[in-house]
Amino acid sequence: MARHNKKRNSGLLYEFLVRSISRAMVENNRDREGIARHLVQKYFRKGTEVHREFRLINALVNVPVGNEALAHTVLHEARAAAHKFDAEKLNKEKNALIREINHKLGSNTVYSEAIPNYRDYATAGTVLGYWRDETDLDISTVISYESQLIEQLSREKAESSLEEEYNSEIDGLVVKVMSEKLNKKYGSKITTDQISLIKSYIFSDNSNETRELAENIKTKTLECLVEYSKSQEGSILTKTSEVMSLVEGQEVDNLNDETLTRFLQMTQVVEELGGSK
Repeated sequence: MARHNKKRNSGLLYEFLVRSISRAMVENNRDREGIARHLVQKYFRKGTEVHREFRLINALVNVPVGNEALAHTVLHEARAAAHKFDAEKLNKEKNALIREINHKLGSNTVYSEAIPNYRDYATAGTVLGYWRDETDLDISTVISYESQLIEQLSREKAESSLEEEYNSEIDGLVVKVMSEKLNKKYGSKITTDQISLIKSYIFSDNSNETRELAENIKTKTLECLVEYSKSQEGSILTKTSEVMSLVEGQEVDNLNDETLTRFLQMTQVVEELGGSK
């Protein structure tokens, strides 16, 4: 692959930042989480040139259309769109974003985050630069890269998933990364209740919404435990009663990272007892 500057690729910058948000949450580093989230919301908001470029790169990498004919059409439209950017404004926004990342988060940690489909983003970003006359490539390289994009776009559409339901412009990847971490921790597919609570907790300004979701999880868990206890006796019944007491005593107000984890664990109780849908 031709030399590629990952710091100038808005698709990769987005991925680096949201992974930094997720890592900071797991490490309970609220300051770092807040800084990274602010940068995403500031530079990738609608109306910015960085946001426009990110959307174009993201479409080339992550939005399969299902057949080659449509893929060629998408590539043609993307090439036309690439010429419509305000190049000066885009460069200024990228320079400002990179400067803030370096000064506030540290380049060594942010840019070292692992991106599974890094080469796809690099290919899309490099071709985009070529289309805008910013990157020098020989014709054989251009043909190779565009062929890779055609192949990427032509792949069959995947069935929708919970992550895709929440794949909005800023929060999709964070939800996906947190889902992966929960999957590894609990060894099962993340539930609808978990994904809804994570999304609301991280991104919603409505604390009542998050509290209602937590209350619903608490209620559902207690109902499942009551039903389960009907068929138990002895020490298991005692343990079940102890768990019920812990759940009943869990406050739903003023959620933080620690209490959020407890509610996520409650959903696993419901799942294991067969009370989830």
